[in-house]
Amino acid sequence: MGFVELPYTGEEEWLRQRRSVVTATDVAKIKTGSDKAFASLWREKRTPSTFRGNRFTQHGKDREPVIAAMLTEDYPWLRPNRSLLISDDDARFGATPDMVSDDGLVLGEIKTRKVSDDKDEWLSWADVCADQTGKKYACQVAWQLFVTGAERCVFAVEHWSDEDGWADLRPLRVFDVERDEVLIAELRDVAERFLEFTPPELVQGDQSDFEAMAVARALAEEESAIALLRAELREHEKARAALQADLLDAVGTQSRSVDYGGFVVEVSPGRRSRSFDRKALAADYPELESKYTIEKDGQPTVKVRGAD
Repeated sequence: MGFVELPYTGEEEWLRQRRSVVTATDVAKIKTGSDKAFASLWREKRTPSTFRGNRFTQHGKDREPVIAAMLTEDYPWLRPNRSLLISDDDARFGATPDMVSDDGLVLGEIKTRKVSDDKDEWLSWADVCADQTGKKYACQVAWQLFVTGAERCVFAVEHWSDEDGWADLRPLRVFDVERDEVLIAELRDVAERFLEFTPPELVQGDQSDFEAMAVARALAEEESAIALLRAELREHEKARAALQADLLDAVGTQSRSVDYGGFVVEVSPGRRSRSFDRKALAADYPELESKYTIEKDGQPTVKVRGAD
């Protein structure tokens, strides 16, 4: 099994090509997502996304070529890749690994991951697979290996923390990942089910049901108002955090209470917190974590969106 390469000719064309196949990002989303993931992805495939990135995705874009150059020093046969690779066994399946070896048998995948402290770093591939975000990456790697027919993947992750607006980079960690045929089979089944998926048929509501129409309109207005308030709140929280940092620079971090003519500034020392590390439990005692994990039926939800 091999692949057909669709050369990269630009971002818009690449995105259009991706919408025509099931990609590594797609299978990871529906494999690790909720029951709503199928419907969400179904809509994404038909409506181009308006998301153009944020500072975290931009950080990843900026670091990827740097990390690729670092990998090339130890793996000189790996080459950066931007082309969409299509399975020659099934043209419905595609992937865009970050790097591909000259013979196509080894892939390279690069991730950047923000962490709060050292204990959050992934030290092994088992750590990756035990983490909720890492599970998505494991699915992506497995799908890339399936689509291309490659034998293994060089997975590189660079952890970083946000220190006063600049990135504190941690040492690059590299894991050698082999094909997981069990996971590949699960992902192919998920992909096949997605390709057969059709969302609930959109039916025309009873235009005389004025009560339902009025409630739906009121709900839509409330959801719109909440979205605006949340956006405004995020801006205020960013401004507050910046002002708090400026004030600590001015008055120091020692515990104190100071009256500045009507404004009382109270400085409290940071407190050590304690939390339960479920990720570590799952990695060290997976059977115990599984034994005490319970599932509950969710409550029905309703939302109102504009008609397509």
